[in-house]
Amino acid sequence: MSYVLGIDVSLWQDNISTPQKMNFNKSYEEGVRFAFIKASQRDFMDRDFIYNWDSAKRAGLLRGAYHFLTWDRSPKTQAKFFWSLLKEDSGELPAVLDFEYWGTVPSNAHNFAVEFYREFKSLTDKKLIIYTGAYFWSKYAPSNSPLYETDLWIASYTSQEIMERNIKNLTKWKTWTFWQFTDRLDGIKFGAESKQLDGNYFNGSLEDLYKYAGITIQKPEENQEQTSGSSIETPEQSIQTNISLKVLKPVYAREIPYGKIVKTRQINEIIKLVDIYIENEKRVWIKGDDNLWSALIYDNSLFFDKLN
Repeated sequence: MSYVLGIDVSLWQDNISTPQKMNFNKSYEEGVRFAFIKASQRDFMDRDFIYNWDSAKRAGLLRGAYHFLTWDRSPKTQAKFFWSLLKEDSGELPAVLDFEYWGTVPSNAHNFAVEFYREFKSLTDKKLIIYTGAYFWSKYAPSNSPLYETDLWIASYTSQEIMERNIKNLTKWKTWTFWQFTDRLDGIKFGAESKQLDGNYFNGSLEDLYKYAGITIQKPEENQEQTSGSSIETPEQSIQTNISLKVLKPVYAREIPYGKIVKTRQINEIIKLVDIYIENEKRVWIKGDDNLWSALIYDNSLFFDKLN
């Protein structure tokens, strides 16, 4: 079975006394392809969230945001605050509820998690998964937990055999989706300022990971329908190659769709359209005469218009 390497980060990977922060380009160079990034705890935002969220995207990593659940604030309040940070850009991977030891854990800790989960679901259709350890889960969660309908990100610094046995014996999940297998990756090597860094695996291939994120990866040049001078119907309009387009709002320019960000195209910038890739009805990518790809349509946003 093939696995994909990922990391999870928070303010602890940044030394506040230095100007530098997490270097996700180094992470990518070391084989990392996804990152879970701490967005919030209780009702405050992680100090490095905005920087980490944008920088991981620029480096070409798939991103998921997580919230660290605490017992001293209403779960509904926490869920609302968490979602408020993600409304404009919720990431490619599911959001995560981090359910683990913090302070004195109340006997009804599972109720906090369920209330958070239900409130989050009422706010958005964004998928939410659970991060937890098998022993913690077995101590606080009942066998009929509604959270079993979510996918599992398991924390287990053991062998795969032991980790999977604990899932089977201590929980009702049938399998794991993500596995935090260590807290001892070489932080410096992977771009952190901390000496150590959490390492994770996705349970599948890179292609599987992109499918899990709802992204269909296809090399645009292999799409035989995308020939120079052809007209292609998109959900918004008919686009013809070899025309000039004007940027309506700032948009990233990448080496490939979803790839590393090279620059940001600015409002009123003009490019010549040389290729187009229709991922689905909500996401359409175009290639400019600078050989960089940008989103023409991404979900409900349109970033270019024909030049009059």
